[in-house]
Amino acid sequence: RAMSATLEIIAALRKMDGMLSACVGVNTGLVVAGNLGSENRLNYSVIGDTVNLSARLESLTRHYGVSTMVSEASKDAAPEFEYREMDEVRVAGKQESVRIYELIDRPENISDSVRKEIDWYNDALTSYRHKSWLVAEEKFSELSKLCEYKTLYQVFLDRITYFKNNPPAEDWTGIFTFGKK
Repeated sequence: RAMSATLEIIAALRKMDGMLSACVGVNTGLVVAGNLGSENRLNYSVIGDTVNLSARLESLTRHYGVSTMVSEASKDAAPEFEYREMDEVRVAGKQESVRIYELIDRPENISDSVRKEIDWYNDALTSYRHKSWLVAEEKFSELSKLCEYKTLYQVFLDRITYFKNNPPAEDWTGIFTFGKK
């Protein structure tokens, strides 16, 4: 339901001539839900690590230049949708990393050109994770010239420029920690 609602929000905002944009973060897990506060000010709300990660994902949409960001747990819970793997990151306040995805759409709604772009992006991401900087740079550069996700591709081009001059440790796994290169 969260994925369907997210797609409906994005579609409704697109109909408004681009006047508004949405940034949606979706995470799946346990939360504490209920009335929180005091007798004077009581709110029904949810709290917990699941909620915190969802908020972090929403913030990351701006960094990557996409409208939606979902955790691997959410992607796995809704396999009837198509996703693009974005990155593997460690967000503030967390020790473990999380694989993050962009919600694309239902499979029957995805054009051949979008599928081709996603495949090309996956190849570029694989080259990046294998530290094949020149190959990854070439692929992300081509994607940036030909496709709409220019911010996403520039994120990786900037990292590649950094890593070419400051190689990561031998045991680097491709996980990006926000606040560090």
